[in-house]
Amino acid sequence: MESSHNYLSEDVLVEILARLPVKALLRLRSVCKSWKSIIGSPEFRSLHLSSKRHPSKVLLTTKYPQFPGPCELVEWYLLLDNDHHRPADSSWLGPLDFPFEYPRFTSPHIVGSVNGLICESCP
Repeated sequence: MESSHNYLSEDVLVEILARLPVKALLRLRSVCKSWKSIIGSPEFRSLHLSSKRHPSKVLLTTKYPQFPGPCELVEWYLLLDNDHHRPADSSWLGPLDFPFEYPRFTSPHIVGSVNGLICESCP
């Protein structure tokens, strides 16, 4: 990558880009030369196509309202849906552990998602 201010490794960047819609990728080619090179590579094109073939995963959050006050208890679960016509109970992937900690007395809120990428905000 070109800049020393990168927060993501190239591997992580490629995984994120591979999940985006084609229209977004066409716009993102103009961000910088390295992104244009990544998006235009045959390897990336293969990865982008194969990422559309993976089974979908569902992120389930459960809030417990019985805990009053400024904090709420939230649990996150990842489910794998092998059949798009049924609830995502065919494969249980278990509780989801985040590789980072949220500030005390806060819980994340999902701002948006696209093709498996989730944007969270923590107030």
